[in-house]
Amino acid sequence: VLWAKDEMRNQVYDFLDNYVHHLRYQLGIELNQGDGRIAPHPVDPLGYPLPDKGGDVGAILARFYMKKGEWYGELREARDKTYYEHVTECYRLAAEMDQQWYTAWHAWAQVNYEAVQTAEKEHQPLTAELLVTYIVPAVDGYTKSIALSSGNTLQDTLRLLALMFNYGHQQEVCLALNRGLHEVPVQTWLQVIPQLIARIHIRYENVRHLIQHILALLGKEYPQSLLFSLIVASKSESQSRQKIAMEVMDKMKLHDEQLVEEAQMVGAELIRAAMLWSEMWQSAIEEASRQYYTYHNLQGMYDVLKHNYQLIQKGPSTIKETQFLQTFGRELKEAWDLVQQYRQTLDLNILNQAWEIYGQLFKKFEKLSPKSPSLSLEQA
Repeated sequence: VLWAKDEMRNQVYDFLDNYVHHLRYQLGIELNQGDGRIAPHPVDPLGYPLPDKGGDVGAILARFYMKKGEWYGELREARDKTYYEHVTECYRLAAEMDQQWYTAWHAWAQVNYEAVQTAEKEHQPLTAELLVTYIVPAVDGYTKSIALSSGNTLQDTLRLLALMFNYGHQQEVCLALNRGLHEVPVQTWLQVIPQLIARIHIRYENVRHLIQHILALLGKEYPQSLLFSLIVASKSESQSRQKIAMEVMDKMKLHDEQLVEEAQMVGAELIRAAMLWSEMWQSAIEEASRQYYTYHNLQGMYDVLKHNYQLIQKGPSTIKETQFLQTFGRELKEAWDLVQQYRQTLDLNILNQAWEIYGQLFKKFEKLSPKSPSLSLEQA
C-alpha cells in the first residue's frame, strides 16, 4: 500500500533494504568478497546458533531480494551500469536463496541479457568484465530457468541460443554452456531445430561442436523430428553444411540405421521431385559465383559446380529433365570443359569464358523460375 504512494517509495525501499540486511545478519549470511557468492556463518556474534539459510526462511529472504530488485528498477529510470550492478545482484541472491525458484533464475538471466544488449547497442567492446559479469551469468540463468520451467520456454531458449551463437566462441561462455546444457531437457530443443540447423556451419569450431552435441541428443531421442531438416541441409550448396549434416546423421545411424536410410531415400526423392533442374542450376551458379567473385575461393566454386554436374550425369528421370538436357546440356558441357581446361592451364581467360556462358545460362534459368501469380486490380 505504501509503495503505491510515490512520495513514500524511497522511504519504503530504504526500509526493505535495511530489513533484508538485518534478516541476513540474523541468519548469519554475508557476501563472500572473494568470489561474490553468498556464504553461511555458523553462529552470530552473541554465540547463539542460527537457522540454516535453506528451507522456508531462505525462500522468504529470496522473495525479499526479488522485490528489492524490482523496486530499485522502478525507482531508477536510467538503465546504466549502476542499475545493472544493483539489480543483477538482487536477483542473483534471490536465486541463490531459493535455488528451485524459476522466477528468480529467469529474472536474473533476463536482466543480465538486457545488460548485454545495452552494451551491444552502445557498441561497447567485448571485455573480460562484460563476459564474466553479464554474459556468463545470463547463460547460467537461462539454462537453470529452462530446466526449472513448467511452461513455455521458447523465449528463454532463443535468447540462450543468441548468446551461444554470438559469444560461444569465448572460452568462459563455452565452459558455461557445457556446464549448463546437460540440465536443459532434450525436448526443449525441438522448438528451435530450424535455428540450430541454420547455424550448423557457423565459423566458430567450439560453437559448431555445441550445436552438433545438441543435434546428436535430439537425433537419439527424437529422430523423426530432426531427420528431414538434416536431409535438406545435407543437400545444401555449402560444403560445410553438407559435411556436418552428414556427420550428425551418421551418429543417428548408430541408434537406428534403417530409419535414417529410409528417410534419406524419401527425402532425396522429395527434393528431386520438388526442385526443377533449372532452379537447381540457377542456385548452383549463384553460389559458385559467390565463391569465386566474393570469396576468391576457386576450390569452393569448383566443388559447387561439380556437385551439380555429377547429378545430371546420372541421367534424366522425368520428361522435364530430359527437356532440360536437350535445351541446356550443350552449353553446360561447354562451360564445364572450360573450367576443367582452366584447372590444367590456370589461364584466367579460359575461366572468364566459362563464366560468360554461366552468366548467360543464369539469365535463362531466371526467366524459367516460377513466379507467384499476381492479380491486377482490374481483374480483382
